[in-house]
Amino acid sequence: RFLIPQPPPGVGRAPADNLDSGYVVKDADIIPRPKRKYDIVMLGATGFTGKLTVRHLVKTYGFDGKKGEPVRWAIAGRSQSKLDQVKRDVIEEFASAGDDKQKLFDAIDTILVDTTVPAMLPNLVRDAKAIVTTAGPFHLYSVHVVEFCAKFGTHYVDISAELDWFRNMMVTWGPTAKKTGARIVTLCGCDSVPWDLSTMRMQDEIKKASNGQEELVSIQCFNEVNGGISGGTLYTCSLLIDGSCQKPPKVDPFLKTAKGTPSMAQTTLDPLAFIPSPIAFPWKPNAPALSMWRSPFLMTAVNCDAVKWSQALRGATQPLVYSDFMTTTSMPTALTGGIGIMMAAVALLNPITKYLLETFVFPKPGEGPDKKTMIEKSFLSVYSKGVGSKGSEYESVIFFKGDAGYIETARMVSEAGLSMALQEDELPAHGGGFYTPAIAMGDVYLKRLMATGTHYALKKTK
Repeated sequence: RFLIPQPPPGVGRAPADNLDSGYVVKDADIIPRPKRKYDIVMLGATGFTGKLTVRHLVKTYGFDGKKGEPVRWAIAGRSQSKLDQVKRDVIEEFASAGDDKQKLFDAIDTILVDTTVPAMLPNLVRDAKAIVTTAGPFHLYSVHVVEFCAKFGTHYVDISAELDWFRNMMVTWGPTAKKTGARIVTLCGCDSVPWDLSTMRMQDEIKKASNGQEELVSIQCFNEVNGGISGGTLYTCSLLIDGSCQKPPKVDPFLKTAKGTPSMAQTTLDPLAFIPSPIAFPWKPNAPALSMWRSPFLMTAVNCDAVKWSQALRGATQPLVYSDFMTTTSMPTALTGGIGIMMAAVALLNPITKYLLETFVFPKPGEGPDKKTMIEKSFLSVYSKGVGSKGSEYESVIFFKGDAGYIETARMVSEAGLSMALQEDELPAHGGGFYTPAIAMGDVYLKRLMATGTHYALKKTK
C-alpha cells in the first residue's frame, strides 16, 4: 500500500481554471516507462464507474494481475476507507472458496491522492505507465492529472465527454506531451469509442481496397441501446448544459492534422440526425414502410466531434458527412425520445427545475443502475453504413453485451489504458500528443475489446 504524502506547508489546492500548477519536472525526475512499477493506475476507483473498472480488472486479470496476460495495476482515490471497501467488494464477488482473503486484499495496491492538490500528483503518475481515470467532472478533477501526465511522460485515458475542457488542455499541454512521449486520450468510454472505431475501420478498409484511391465520404450509425444512467453522468451533463464547464479556445485544435496544419477534410453532422423521421431498414430491404424511425441520440454531437478530430489527425482529404441516431419501431417512441431530450435540457437551464431534478429525481453521484440489470438486460448495438468517394458501400456492426455507459465503459477505458501500457510499440500513433481512441490505438485497441467481449464485423456490400 502506498500513501502519497500531504503537500508541504503553503501548498494548497489549485483552482480548477488554473491549467498550470507551476510545478517544475526535471529530466532526472522522469522514470523511463519500461522501468515503472505499474502498467496502469486506476484513478477514481471509489466512484460508480470506477468500481466497475476495478471489477473488470479483477475478473479479467486477477487480483495480482497474473491471470492470463500479466498486468501490474493499482487503484487510487481520495479516501483510504472507501478504497479498502472497493477491495473488499471485489473479493466478496470473485474470491474462490479456500482463497486467502487477506492475501487478495494486500495484492491490490492503493494510492491516496487528491487531484486538486498539485503537490500530491507526482507520486501518482511517476511510477505508472498509464493513468486510467473515471473521476469526473474532469474539468474539476483531471486538470492537474493531465498536466502531470504530460510533464512526466505518463499515458492518460479518461471517459470524459467534456470536449471544450479537453481542447484547452490540448492547447496548453500538447507541446509538453509531444516532448515527453505522453499519449493523452479522452473519449475512451461509450462516448465515443463505438462510433470512432466504426468510422476508423470503415475508412481504413475503403482506402485499403482501393489502394488509397477512395475515402469514406458518408457514414450513418444506427444505434440500438438499452441501459441506465448514473448520478455522476447526470451531474456532468448538468454542468455542460448550464455552461459551468470551461469555454473553448479561440482556435479549435480538433481541426488540425497531426503536423499541426489545418485539416483539408471537413466533417459535418447531418442535421436529419436530430429530426424524428421514418427511415429504411438497411439490413431489411423488404421491411414494410414506416417500420423503423430515427430519434435523436444524446451524444451525437460529441461523437461527431470525435470523428471530426480523427479525420483531421489521419490526414483525410475528402469531406465526411456523419450521423448517428437512435432507432425505434414506432413513431410515438421516436417523438417521445426527441421531445424528452429537449425538455430535459430546458429543465436543466432553469435553476429551480434543475434543483428539483438534482435533489428529488436524479440519482446522486456514485449511484446508478443495479449490477444485475447492467449485466443481463443491457446492451449497445451500432450498425453503420458507409459510402466511399467512388461509390463503394460498406456495412459494419459493433455490439457490446452489457450497459454501454457503465459495465462496458469500464471495460473500454481499462483496455485503452492497457493498450498503451502493454502494447506501446504496436500503436499507430507514434510519439506523444493528444489523440482520439481510434488514432491513438486503432486496431490494437479494437482487438483487445474483441478479446474481452465485444463483437465486430465489417463487409463490403457494393
